[in-house]
Amino acid sequence: MTRQISAACVVVAIAWGGAVASAWTVPAQAPQAPAAKSTEAEGRAILGKLCVDCHAVDAVMRQRRTLTGWEEIIDTMVAQGAGGTDDELQKVIQYLVVTVGKVNVNKDNARNLQAVLEIPAPLADAVIKGRPYAAIADLAKVPGLDIKAITEKSERVVF
Repeated sequence: MTRQISAACVVVAIAWGGAVASAWTVPAQAPQAPAAKSTEAEGRAILGKLCVDCHAVDAVMRQRRTLTGWEEIIDTMVAQGAGGTDDELQKVIQYLVVTVGKVNVNKDNARNLQAVLEIPAPLADAVIKGRPYAAIADLAKVPGLDIKAITEKSERVVF
């Protein structure tokens, strides 16, 4: 049986700040970056479809959460009885992480680094091995890491 969610409850969960034990889980691998603008548009459209009954999409998009944080919000919504297919929920999480996710490069696990920074597992592992970092410029010491791409995401990176 497919667990249903109405992403419309995302902002309610954000306001509550609570997390519910996961009954609906996401694969252990990090979401992949959208392959094209159409994938991003699809994620935003699903978010809008599932959320707009109760929340302004812009309010959701102002949030900065880790992959785990977005999963907890979605789990809370599932527990609240909202609707949406597992595939739609995965696409919403993927979209939120890639577009407004945040990551602490000194504390987060490889999965969160991969998801938010849109980097492969070996680079996430290299970031972890190179800790600690005090600024974006410090990440330049990670071999193979595109510092320009990371700099473009600087508002989503914390230390």
